[in-house]
Amino acid sequence: MAEATSFSPLLTIPLELKHEILTQCPDPFTLRSLALSCKTFYSVFSADQDRIATVVVSGFIHPSLQRAASVAVAASKLPAKFRDLETIKRFDKEHLIQQQGSLTGTWSMADSLSLARLHDHVTYLANAIFHELVGRLPSPQAGGSVAGEPNDCQPSATELYRLQAAIYVFHMVCNVFKRHPGYWFTKGENTKAIDFWRACYLKLAQHEIEQQVCLFEYFMVLVAKCFNEIVQHDVNWGHLEVDLITSMSSMYGEHIITSGLDTLRLLAEAGNYQDIHKVLHRGETQWDGPLHTLFSDAFSRMAQTRSRGGPHEGFDPNLGPFYQDPDHGPAQAFESVRPQDVSTWDDRYRYIRNYRHRGYVFWDETRLQKHGFFDAGWETVKTLEPEAGYLDWQIPKASMSTETLEMSRKRRDEIWRKGGRGWWSFDDESKVVYLPPKYRY
Repeated sequence: MAEATSFSPLLTIPLELKHEILTQCPDPFTLRSLALSCKTFYSVFSADQDRIATVVVSGFIHPSLQRAASVAVAASKLPAKFRDLETIKRFDKEHLIQQQGSLTGTWSMADSLSLARLHDHVTYLANAIFHELVGRLPSPQAGGSVAGEPNDCQPSATELYRLQAAIYVFHMVCNVFKRHPGYWFTKGENTKAIDFWRACYLKLAQHEIEQQVCLFEYFMVLVAKCFNEIVQHDVNWGHLEVDLITSMSSMYGEHIITSGLDTLRLLAEAGNYQDIHKVLHRGETQWDGPLHTLFSDAFSRMAQTRSRGGPHEGFDPNLGPFYQDPDHGPAQAFESVRPQDVSTWDDRYRYIRNYRHRGYVFWDETRLQKHGFFDAGWETVKTLEPEAGYLDWQIPKASMSTETLEMSRKRRDEIWRKGGRGWWSFDDESKVVYLPPKYRY
């Protein structure tokens, strides 16, 4: 009796159809899984993997986001450190100046998976930012929809794509600046940060730079809340006397922000001390302090300077916006708020901070109209003054006063020297874990 032989129906499918099935995968993760599912698909994929991956990526990323996504991934692949302006000029020419809206070049499977992971972070953060910012908007004017209705609590397609594009650009900017050692402290013949500024930021429209400032301040507040929780309750950081984040120019905060969207997402998802501790700590050693660099307010200083509307050498007023936004709301909102006379900036600054707190350059024109932006403006809405519970207009005050924080540091230092680690408070020391003597120092 003849032995039965196994036969896969996939073997009868024409090669072209197998190729088409692979290119119809909704995302690079599905493509990888399908290619590894059997020898038949793997052989087809291996023979033409770059072209298949490029087709999948092109369908996975919305056309309006493809340029921003391509630039963000390219920035991630810049050399770890560089000082020559030619490197950034070459990046500028290859990625920022070109105006085409599609993904550039052929995408390898490795790059496709990197983009898919990045896009997942971008999408999560865009939705999280929207839902927080929309809750800060003034009540809709009479005749508009009531706050809380579905159409008011969900982003329009243009608002979501706009936020995603801005976050991609933010990722690009952070990758460019953090790879240049020294920043504002660079001396001699080395490239200065202002050169990077002219080569990178001047390729954005003014309202797009304002979007970057809004994102920076949003992320700084997010980081400060998490960071200050560790500062006030962690035994090790009490021993090290780590300072609180109280300013938008915090050196600690800026480094954490530029460490990547994955870090920012983890902090956004963190629900307790343990989750935050895993992100911000480097390990339980005597050197277990916060990560930091000499970034020191370079990002925020340049962003604020540019958005004030002052003249800047090299700025091309004829250069269109980086992101082709179909809605004019963000550009109109910025022009209506930005002081035409730079000398009045200090008088207007607290109001502009108030607008940034509500993400005014991220909303569609219809939403801005509904919430009364173009009629009465938002200046009558209560501003976020330091005495109202905020430092630097947006950084929430720590729950501990300066005197209480100093007392807690002394107590935590005593506990640390006895081998204690972990979460601590005046009211509860039961969560402190004491290490064996050989692991204490």
